[in-house]
Amino acid sequence: MGQEVILIVDDNPANRDMLARRIQQLGYEYDEAENGIQALEKLRENSYDLVLLDIMMPLMNGFETLEKIMDDSDLRQIPVIIISAIDDMTSVVKCIEMGAEDYLPKPFNAILLKARISSLLEKRRLRDAEIQRLTELNAMKDQFVRTVSHDLRNPITIIRGYADVILDLNAGSDVDDFAQRIRRSADRMLELVNDLLDLAKIESGIEMNFAPTPLAYFLGLQMGEFDLMARNKNITLSYEAPPDSLTLQLDAQRFTQVIHNLLSNAIKYTPPGGRVLLTAFEENDAVIIQVSDNGLGIPDEDIPFLFDKFYRVDTDEHKVEKGSGLGLSIVKAIVEAHDGKIGVESRLGEGSTFYVSLPLQVPVN
Repeated sequence: MGQEVILIVDDNPANRDMLARRIQQLGYEYDEAENGIQALEKLRENSYDLVLLDIMMPLMNGFETLEKIMDDSDLRQIPVIIISAIDDMTSVVKCIEMGAEDYLPKPFNAILLKARISSLLEKRRLRDAEIQRLTELNAMKDQFVRTVSHDLRNPITIIRGYADVILDLNAGSDVDDFAQRIRRSADRMLELVNDLLDLAKIESGIEMNFAPTPLAYFLGLQMGEFDLMARNKNITLSYEAPPDSLTLQLDAQRFTQVIHNLLSNAIKYTPPGGRVLLTAFEENDAVIIQVSDNGLGIPDEDIPFLFDKFYRVDTDEHKVEKGSGLGLSIVKAIVEAHDGKIGVESRLGEGSTFYVSLPLQVPVN
């Protein structure tokens, strides 16, 4: 690891020179900026391990500079120590509330300067090491999921094949029953494997193929896929279409998974005679797509975990329907890949409304 680099941001040349000498004596490298504007330019062009930031500066003061640092996802991880006059505690507190890690009073005390800088740089080293460890563990997990999922597919296919052979032989009611059970178990295993592979692909940043998509027509196609499923349960399936002119940038194949999952769940968890409604409309600078039902609903304590991997609502009524517990995790990953958000409002015994919010303009990869 190379020497750590500290950026000194102060409009006073004497202060910068004194801090530079102290930093060199402590064994670190340094760079200088005369004001906030220059500091932000350097922060975006170079790599720094710590920022010493004065509050009172021309052009852009420390408050404005700190706010822009904290608003930038690439910069906010760099620890900031505020440089402040010892009687300016109100400003110090404000900066700490805005995200600064610590402060150094003027005039500078060499022992205090060493302690503050050393402590924050050590915290950064530990945090960076932990992030690296978690990144490696996550990569190992993804590789494990992909490898195991691929390795499981072949034996599952073989199991299903032999179950079909037994059924074709018409060997007898008991044997047929056993074969049906084998086939159903294999189907559930294959669903889980496919869901794991799908989620791994999406989370690893698979490229999305965005294209202009007329939303009303797209949603209408999805509705047609569920007419039979709804009729078989005597459920009224309705669609309130958005204007024909409304077009979004979507990965149609992936977003089909979102709508299919939400409609399928709504029908599965709505008792016969119920209603399911798909609707879409503009709201401010977003498009809202909603799937509502008057079905089982979801307990309040389950809602915060509903989009977690493998999470299933633990009621007798919900457990009747089989699933991998990954469907909503996949939906959430796809929606977020479209720069969107997903949520749910529900009351137990009264029904649920899942809503997807998409920006009118979605960036294209």
